[in-house]
Amino acid sequence: MKKKSFIVLEVLVFFLINLTFSFADSEVIINPDTNHSYQVISSEMTWTQAYNHCMNSGGHLATLTSSSENDYVYNKLVKPINHYCWLGGTDIKTEGDWRWITGETWKYTNWASGEPNNYCANEQYLHTYKGKSNAWNDQVDDGRCANYGLMYPLCEWSASDEYYSLTVVTIGNGKGSIISNPVGISCGTNCQKEFIKNAEVKLFAKADEGSVFLGWSDNKCNENEDCLVVIDRDIIIEATFVNADCDYTDSDGDGVIDIFDADLNTPKGSAVYSDGRISEDLYNEIEKLKQTIAEPKDSDNDGVIDQWDSCPKTPENSCVNNKGCSCELSIIDEKGSVEKGKWKTYYANVDNTYSNFTVKIQNLTNDVDLYVKKDSKPDFDNFDCRPYKGGTRDEVCDLTNNNDDLWYFSIFGYQTGDFTITVKAKR
Repeated sequence: MKKKSFIVLEVLVFFLINLTFSFADSEVIINPDTNHSYQVISSEMTWTQAYNHCMNSGGHLATLTSSSENDYVYNKLVKPINHYCWLGGTDIKTEGDWRWITGETWKYTNWASGEPNNYCANEQYLHTYKGKSNAWNDQVDDGRCANYGLMYPLCEWSASDEYYSLTVVTIGNGKGSIISNPVGISCGTNCQKEFIKNAEVKLFAKADEGSVFLGWSDNKCNENEDCLVVIDRDIIIEATFVNADCDYTDSDGDGVIDIFDADLNTPKGSAVYSDGRISEDLYNEIEKLKQTIAEPKDSDNDGVIDQWDSCPKTPENSCVNNKGCSCELSIIDEKGSVEKGKWKTYYANVDNTYSNFTVKIQNLTNDVDLYVKKDSKPDFDNFDCRPYKGGTRDEVCDLTNNNDDLWYFSIFGYQTGDFTITVKAKR
C-alpha cells in the first residue's frame, strides 16, 4: 500500500512544472470544509482516459459526496468553463448500483430529472452538466450518447488517498493477453498498476490462437474470461493460458493439473506431491510411458524442439513460430451480429514478430461498418482505418504492426446485421 500525501503547495508546484502540457487548465481550488484540492483539466477525454489522468497525477476523479461539496466545486470550476466534466462515479459492476471509485458511501446524489436512465445502454459513468445546471447525468465512456462528446476530467486530491498495486502474471504453456477497465493493465506476460483504494477493476483475458484460457488464481473471479477485483490491498492475480491441443485434466487424481497430467496422462490414483516428489508407482508408470512415446523431434523444422512439435503433433514443415518462417497467424475468426445504432468491439494484441495484418468483415446480411484503431476503441471521428464500402460489400483494412500493439476492431450497425470478422497477421 502507498499513501500519497498532497499539501496545497505540492499540488501547485506539480501543475506549475507541467504548465506547458495543461492547455489552460483551471486553477487549483481548495475546499475549506474538506481541505481537498480540485482542478478541471481542459483536455477532452473518455471517462477511462480521465480516470487514468487523475490517477497518474496522484489524485482521482472528483467524488462529490455532499450538497455543499457539489455546489462549491460546481460554482468555482464547472460553471465558469461551461463544459461537461467527468466525475468519479460508476455502476460498471452492477447496472443501477452506483458507487464512488474511492469506496466512499454513495448516499448524496444530484441527478437531473429523469436520470440516470441508461438511455444508450452502457451508460456507466457519471458527469456534470454544463452552464446553469449543477445536476448529474449518466453517460457512455466516450460521451457519444445524444452527441455529448468527450469531456474534461475533474480531478480531486486528498492527503488521505491510499493506493494499492494490482499485478497480473500470465502462466502456463499457452499464450494470451490481459486488459483492464479502467485501463492500466495491458500485457501478455507481467504487468502492474496502482489503483486508488477500493477501486473496482475488471480484468479481461483473451487467449491467443492455439491457446485456451484456463482460469484465474483468485477464487472470487469468474471461471470465464472476466474478473472483477476490488483493490482493497496489494493484489497479485495469475491468469493461466494452456495449449489448446493438450488434455488438461487431473488425470492422476492428485488435485493438481501439472506436467504429469498434460504431457504423460498418468493413470488416475498415481501420486504427485506439491514439492515435486513422486511415488514409486508413478515413477514406474512414467518409465513405462517413456518407452511408448516417440522421441521428440523438430517436426516443424524451425530449429527448436518445443511444444509445437510434441503437443500438438504439428505437420512436418508447417510454420508455427518466429525462427525465420514466413507464415500467417489467424488471430480472430468469428461470426457476430450487431444491432442498429450499436457497436460490437473485438480486441487483440498483435505480436511484434508479425509486421502486417489484415482485418476483414464479410458475409454481411445488412449494412454494418468496420472501424479499426490502435490502443483505444475507435469511434466516428477517431480511427486508423475505415473502409467506407456501404451496403453488404466486404470491408478490409490492411495495417502495419510495430510493438506488440493492442488493436481494437469495432463494428457499427448502420442497420441490424450479421457478419464474419477475421484478423490475420503475416510476418
